[in-house]
Amino acid sequence: MSVVFSILEEHKTVLITMSGQVAREDVEQMRVRTLEIAEETKFTNFIMDISELQSIDRGDGYAVFELGHKFRSTGFSLHTRTAVIMPSDPKARVQVEFLHTVEINRGRGELQYVDSIDAGLYWLRS
Repeated sequence: MSVVFSILEEHKTVLITMSGQVAREDVEQMRVRTLEIAEETKFTNFIMDISELQSIDRGDGYAVFELGHKFRSTGFSLHTRTAVIMPSDPKARVQVEFLHTVEINRGRGELQYVDSIDAGLYWLRS
């Protein structure tokens, strides 16, 4: 599992790249760090590149539901905008779609699936 945070200062955007097999705790820690960066930078635009994600908690659907359910309590503003480069792995993609459905149903800022970082930046500018 790998998580890399990059600040795209000129775009006022935080790029988060997450790959491999991630545990529930990894996602929770990533959220905490994302909030810290958002507080430091005052940025509300994010790009999540999870194209190389293989699974969340080894494919555990309940863990994914719980992560989605907890999203609002993490403190993310409803005014955030997130462009997501989806996983190429079909099973991971299904997990992420489910996660996002739960998050959206419980209150989440705008979310858009994109094919690249450039496409994400374009969407965030619009």
